[in-house]
Amino acid sequence: MIAGCGAGAMAAVLTSPLDRVKTRLQVQRMSAPPLHANNAHGRNATSATATVCPKTTALQRALNSTSTINTTTSTTAAAGTNTTTTRTTVKYLGWKDALSSIVKEEGYAGLWRGTVPRLFMHAPAVAITWTTYEAAKKWLANGF
Repeated sequence: MIAGCGAGAMAAVLTSPLDRVKTRLQVQRMSAPPLHANNAHGRNATSATATVCPKTTALQRALNSTSTINTTTSTTAAAGTNTTTTRTTVKYLGWKDALSSIVKEEGYAGLWRGTVPRLFMHAPAVAITWTTYEAAKKWLANGF
């Protein structure tokens, strides 16, 4: 149990900078509308037929050229045709950009910001996982 707790703590400390970068990349678009016009049920919110630019094309364009994603959505309803273009600003153009931005804004210590909560989450989880694994291995080796 102690070895599993130590392994979880080590993993939390070593992967904390990667988690910070991942979180920055994920939340940069939270306030923006989604890149697709369909809702969670696969239907357009206005019950119309939707034709949408592929996500990968818009993201590729943003990552390769500028920090703005243009998304064009065309909906055809009984009343007529409606086309909208949404401009979404992307702060980070990739993991390297996010990493360097964190270091510039907060210093190298900023990469490990939030490590203590990760320790409280990962250390017990890994300890429980390894303890369960060892117990199951012994139980199966003894023939149930």
